[in-house]
Amino acid sequence: MKSWITLLLPKDEYQRDKMLHFYGEAAILTFLSLFGLLLYNYYFGITTRNTLLILMVIFLAYILVRYILSGMEFTDVTTLKRYKKKLKEIRMHIATFFILMIIYYFIIGFDSLHGGWFFVLSLGASIFIVRFVSLKRSYKKNRELL
Repeated sequence: MKSWITLLLPKDEYQRDKMLHFYGEAAILTFLSLFGLLLYNYYFGITTRNTLLILMVIFLAYILVRYILSGMEFTDVTTLKRYKKKLKEIRMHIATFFILMIIYYFIIGFDSLHGGWFFVLSLGASIFIVRFVSLKRSYKKNRELL
């Protein structure tokens, strides 16, 4: 079946099926959260902007966490040698990210940061942790399938 959502899905049939499940679960969770936020708004009051932000975060975070914990990102990591190679690639990507951000901040000037260093460090650390956990889960899952 052709749909616009196929643009957002992987080509692999297994991954596509799992991602559709994740989108569906996230939609149901977001819908249920909407009722909780309506009750919260009735008793305590919450702005529309905050409600929408909370719902978007719930939807996106759920999909991201399920995808990371599913262990399907690195399907080709089955040996320890390949695992170490991918880990090295992840470290190089994070190092490149930090180098590019340092260059960027030299270009725009350090006076305009206003706490930007903390944001860059936390973003880089978050990306590394997410990729590392995903790699570890993928390796473990792939080893079990062998």
